[in-house]
Formats: sequence, structure tokens, C-alpha cells
Amino acid sequence: MTAWEYLRIKRLKKENSVAVCIPHQGTVPTEWAIKFKELLLPEGSNIYLVRGAPIDVARNELVQIALENDHSWIFFMDSDIILNRNAVLTLLSHRLPVVSGLYRAKKRDGFYWCAYVETELEINGKKEKRFLPIESWNTRIIKVDLVGAGCLLIHRDVFKIVRKNTDLPFFLWTKGRSEKELDKLGVPKELRGLCVLPGHDVMTLEGLVPIEDVEIGTKVMTHKGVGVVERKFSRDYKGKVIKITPTHIRLPITVTPEHKIYVLRGFKRKSIFTYRERYAGRICDFSDAEFVWVEAKNLQPTDYLVHPVLKHDPNLTVENPYEYITSIIELSIDKHCDIVYSILSKLKTIKWRKLYELYVTTCTNLGERPRGKRQFSKYLKTLEDEGLIVVKRGRDRLGRFIEPIIELKMQRNTKNSHKEENRLLMEFLGLYFSEGCASGKDVNICLGHHEKDLASHVADTMELLFDRRAHFVNKPEHAIRVCISHKRLAELLRQWFGLNAKSKRVPSWILFAKDDYIIPFLRGVWLGDGFMTYVGSYKRKILGVNLATKTGALQLFTLLVRLRMRPSLREYTQPKKAFGAGNKIYHLRIHGIDAIRLNDLLELGYDIDTRAQYKFRAFFYKDKLCIPISNIETISYTGKVYDLSVSDNSYLLEGITVHNSEDFYFCRLIKLYGGFNIYVDTAVIGHHIGLLKLSQSGVSVCDI
Repeated sequence: MTAWEYLRIKRLKKENSVAVCIPHQGTVPTEWAIKFKELLLPEGSNIYLVRGAPIDVARNELVQIALENDHSWIFFMDSDIILNRNAVLTLLSHRLPVVSGLYRAKKRDGFYWCAYVETELEINGKKEKRFLPIESWNTRIIKVDLVGAGCLLIHRDVFKIVRKNTDLPFFLWTKGRSEKELDKLGVPKELRGLCVLPGHDVMTLEGLVPIEDVEIGTKVMTHKGVGVVERKFSRDYKGKVIKITPTHIRLPITVTPEHKIYVLRGFKRKSIFTYRERYAGRICDFSDAEFVWVEAKNLQPTDYLVHPVLKHDPNLTVENPYEYITSIIELSIDKHCDIVYSILSKLKTIKWRKLYELYVTTCTNLGERPRGKRQFSKYLKTLEDEGLIVVKRGRDRLGRFIEPIIELKMQRNTKNSHKEENRLLMEFLGLYFSEGCASGKDVNICLGHHEKDLASHVADTMELLFDRRAHFVNKPEHAIRVCISHKRLAELLRQWFGLNAKSKRVPSWILFAKDDYIIPFLRGVWLGDGFMTYVGSYKRKILGVNLATKTGALQLFTLLVRLRMRPSLREYTQPKKAFGAGNKIYHLRIHGIDAIRLNDLLELGYDIDTRAQYKFRAFFYKDKLCIPISNIETISYTGKVYDLSVSDNSYLLEGITVHNSEDFYFCRLIKLYGGFNIYVDTAVIGHHIGLLKLSQSGVSVCDI
């Protein structure tokens, strides 16, 4: 080999050397590790890892290491993206300063290609620019505006040129940093995080929680169901904010101008059109309507805010509430009847004393406390009333009573749905939510002195469900209190519904229960706190309910939306001369045809006619409640602002769907200070580990 050939090989080796940079948290999937071992790299390349550091710190450190080791190319690779073995060589062959492979990243609505182009859209006669993920392409190499760093190849000259023009870090996570800190770093507004949020209440599975108190790992409601909080940010802010007030939820939300809101845009009312639907007597055109994310500063009065319609989720609720609650508080009657029946199903015929002895032995083995003979006789009477057993009683020749003989009459249906018990239980829980309290070992339902029939019904329900005798505490001038003593039941109700009236909430499993359970629950609420009244000059009849907590009010709003109702929620302050003066009251109303439907559905018995019906402005579209905007106001604000990062990048803020924007600091940096274009090779496809579907028998990683 001649000297010039040696120098040429050495120069080519240096020009092609790649620093493979991988920030990770300590562990990687097995599939990724196997495929990474097969990755082909040019001669002179090396692999660098940074473990456990924040993502921006790790990437800056990896860039510094790569430049110090005189590598010509820097290849960033995420530990959840699986690549083909020739991915690096293919990207290197293009000799482009910045080129990325194509892979799907997890976003708010699923997995999308992590390459975005700025698109100008015309909506309602106005042009807006948005970054949208690519969906199709005609050429192999395409130019984009933003990419992720999961499969990104960058030439070292890019970092050198950017460093000449600015001293800013190459990678910086702008979310969660205060304005003062970003000002000290000299970060221009074009590169700062776009989504921050002042303190408001977030809807979680445990009720409303102020955003400053939300913890990482909390399950929150989203426009798709339930998400998990992954990060939490806060920073100091001084500037303009946008205050948005919906019509049907009079609880305004205040966000920064760049914070995105989920809205329905393009909805029109026309008389002649191709595609139409009717809502509340109005003819509507949905041909141009679409759900989009819009920055708060770009909201229009014609936009509709979105409240999602929750669906039944077996993973978040219980299919048989009666069995569920009896298993928790160990109610005796049903469980002990099952024990007695299980013994009889094996022996068919047995004497009373022998059966009781076997019952005591079985209870001891199961860890249950056996009941006395008198209570045992009640279990036999219950089974006899169901027609499952026959108790033969008689006398001997001298007229003396003989020991009863118990015989099995028919087989029992083991899958007891407890339909009637579930209905009564949900109605009782609704009554407890509106009028109940639990103190010590007592469970109380407090009713008006004129509600004697309802008090008797509640007492009968308690005795039937919980095998406890109910008693009344009568106060003719004040109220009637129906009470039972059950320590475990009282503890469970305090855990589910809160300690007092100001902390009342609906348990999360009810929010995702079947409609057959939600209807009796709402009936119980209306029997306790509901009413019918007249509003407006036309004396329209409406159904309403007053609540002392915002959490309970918004949760009831969500349950009514599940039944395709369009309620309205307002906040009032009690006047000075009223009971509870100065306290906030949340008033929930059901208008028009929805009031008629709810009256029939809950069997409330009110006389509601159809004259002078309420004209709805909210409507349902694609399983979402679309709520008009009442007011948009720009105000000044100085103080802390907060934001959350949720698994699908959305959450419900005061019942309205919002989300936080993506952070593409690096892409904007190299464009602003280097003028570099970003390209994507559509032939280099990566696979996100979350999209891999392996069968139970196993799939070869080489086939991925």
C-alpha cells in the first residue's frame, strides 16, 4: 500500500466515522438490544451512552463527547426505536447535513410519523399555519420542518456553525423553566415552550385536583378516556393570558396564548346543503367540521369547546356492584347463604343440627365468623323462600317436635346477577351522595320532614341490602334521619364519597359503570337534592340540583353527558340572609326536551310539557359534547403557571379538553442560527417498541 493510498483510506475513515449517541434510563427492551447488536457501522465509529440524566442534558453531553473524539457524524438513537441493520449506512450515503429516518412516535391520538411539515389551512375564511405529521409522500427524500431525535444523523459542521452564531445549548427542555431563567440563557421567544397553564382544577379519577397539587402518576381524564401524568412543569410568567368562558360550564379557564384547546371548527348552519344533521330543531352543516387543536390566541367565537362522552370501561368499574360491596364489607346474609347451599349441594339431605355443625366448620376454615342458630335459621328461610330447599318439620307420636330435615329441591343458578339488589344499591348510593353522611359507625340519610314515604323506602332498602335494622331520628321542625350502624360500610362510604358535604365526590368506578347503574344512581341524587322549577318569561319547566362541591357538580355533569343530556352548570354565592351565607353553590340544570327525557328515564313523576322549549346551543357530534364559547378575554397576569405532560398529551381542565404542545427546540435552533434544512429518508423505517405485537408463542426479532 502506497503512502497516498494509506492517507486516502485514513481520510475516508475519518469522514465516515459515526458517533452513535444513546440517552437512556438504565434498561432497554430485549428486542431493541438484539437488533442493536446487528447494527452496521462504518469503520472508526463508536458508541456512547449517557444514563439517567435529563434528556436535554444527556444529548448535550453526548454531542460534546462526539466532537472531542473527532467524529464527523453524530447519530442520535432512542432506546425504544428498533432500526434495520443498514439504517446508519443508508442515511450516511446521502451526505446531507441533517437527515432522519422515519418512525412512529406516540402522541395524543395514537402513533404518528415523527416528521412534521408546516401547512397553511383555510378555516372559516381565515388562513392558519400548523405543523401536521406527514401522511404520504411521492419521493424517497422529503423536506420537513420538524423531526424527532429517535433516528437522526447530523454532521459535525452543523454544531460548529450554530456555535459561531449563538452560545445557546444545542438541546434544551424549555418547558418547566421560569421566564427569568430563559431570559438569563438568552433563549428567544421562538424557541421557548409553547404550553404553560395557570392554576386550575384538573379532573382526575379521585375528583378535582388543583394543577399545582397534581402528582406524577396521577390518573386524569382525557378526551379519549384516562391518561397518566408523566411530568409536571411550573415557571414564573409575566404577560398576557386568555380567559375563556364556555356557555354550558360557567367555570372560566385561563391559559397562556400559545396553549392549545381542543375545539370543533368549521360547523355551519345552512338551509340547503349536502350533508346535514338536526340538533334542537336547527339544521346544521358538518361537511367542513373537524376537531382540531387551536392555540388560545387564535380561538374564534364560532369555535366549540369539547367535553368528552365517557364510555363504559370494564377495567375501571365493577360489573356487579352488589357483590363487590358485599365482598369488601363482608355482609353476612348472602355470603352465609352461599356457604349453607354449598354444603347442601353435596349432601342433598341432612338433619338440621348436623348441617349447623358443618356450617360452623366451613366458616372457620374460610376465616369467617359463624353466626348463631337464630341467624342460621334466617339463612335457611331465605333459601326456602327462593325455592332451593325444603325444610321438613313434624311431630312424633307423642306430639313432640322432631328435628327438621333439610332437602335440596333444585339447583341454584350460580351466576346470580342481583339485578334488583344492584338497582337498589345504586339508588341508595345516589341518595347518600346527595343527602348522606357517615360518622363513626353510623350511616345516615337526612331527609325533609315532609319526605316520610321516602324515609320508609330508604329504611327498607337499607335493611334489605345491608342486613341491618334501620331506625329513625325524628325532628319534626327540621328533618328525618334514617340511620343504620355498620362500621365497615361507614368507612367505605367515607373513602368513596368524602368526609363531609364540602368534599363530596362520585367514586371513579361509577363514572365508568354501565348505563343501567348510572340511571338509578342519578335517580337517587334527584330524590335527595333534585327539584323542578320555572325559569324565563315563558315559565319553562326545568330539572335542577344544587351541590356544595365543584367536584361533585362536574362529575354529575359528566354522568348526564353520558346519557346524552346537555346540562348547564353555574356557580353562585349564597346571599347574606340565606343558609350557609357566603358559601359557593353549584347549580346544575336540565332544560327542554332533555328535562322531559330525564324525567321519564329516572321515573321522577314531574309534569313537564313541551311548550316553549329551550333552544340548545350545545350539541353532540362524534361522541363529544360541543359547547359554544360565551366570552374570550385577554388579561394581564404575573405569577406562577403550570402544565402537565400526560400519556396522550391531553387532560380536562374544569371540564374542557386542553393539551400541551410538543417541544422541538433543536429543529428550530438549527434553522434560526444555521439556516439548515431537515430531510427525511422514507426508506429508513424504524419501529416503535410500543407498536410491536408479539404472539404468545413468540416471534423472531429478526422478522420485525
